[in-house]
Formats: sequence, C-alpha cells, structure tokens
Amino acid sequence: MLDKKQIRMKLEIFLNSVEREFTDIYIAAVDAAKNKRIKKYIFKPSGKTFWVVLGKEKKEYLVTNWINKGNVIYACSCPDYLFRAMLKTKSKKINRRNFCYHIIARIISELNELKKELGEDFNERFLPTIHELKDDSLKDFLKRFI
Repeated sequence: MLDKKQIRMKLEIFLNSVEREFTDIYIAAVDAAKNKRIKKYIFKPSGKTFWVVLGKEKKEYLVTNWINKGNVIYACSCPDYLFRAMLKTKSKKINRRNFCYHIIARIISELNELKKELGEDFNERFLPTIHELKDDSLKDFLKRFI
C-alpha cells in the first residue's frame, strides 16, 4: 500500500504529463478547480464520499475511483469520458485517453487536500467545496446522476 507522500508523487507525475500532452484539458481542469466547481460530498455517519465536478455547461458530473491491482482508476459520468475512454473503436481519428478534464480537476483538488494533510504548500483555491449530508439522503443524491 502506498503512503500519502508516494500517492502525492504519483499524482504530481501524472498531472505533469497531462499538462504537457493535453494542455487544453489541463487548463480546463485548473479553471474548474480555481472557480470552485469541484464538490466533495461526505455522507455521515458512513463516511461514504463522492466527488462532483460542475461542467462548463453547468451540468454536474460524478467522478469516481477504485483500486485495481494497486492502481487508482478514475471514471466520470460525462459524455467526453464515455466517448474517449469507453468507446471501443479501431478508428485512428479518435484521440483515446482514459480521462476527461473533470477527472483531472478532481485530481488537482485531491492533490491539494493531500498536500494540506501532509503540511506542505498547497493552493487554498484548489480545495474542493465540502458538503456533509446524512446517509439517508444518499439514494436521492445518486439519482441525480442516473
């Protein structure tokens, strides 16, 4: 299992590569983070956590993650992610990638939270807006994304 400093390093390396190779996506993600369009919902008392990014067109997208063979895998409910990452095609015209700017925005926000926890320099503007809700509202919360 990776410790928090190792996770921070992996996230920074990934974000640096996105910034170099997908500058437009990186800029859109920074804009979302900077403009407080990242929300972290924490349900009590279970502690279940969900991340939501408000898109450019004011639609909310659920950004989730899970661990697979020691790697963190992210997914988003937006059409761009579904098209670019999930679509099975042999077309070389489609620039395939396994992320969208909503995922990158969440990672930027998560990285700043982690730096804050580690007592390192972080950017307050990139922290998510935290919403605490009761577990009995979880079902209604998830219906927004179905």
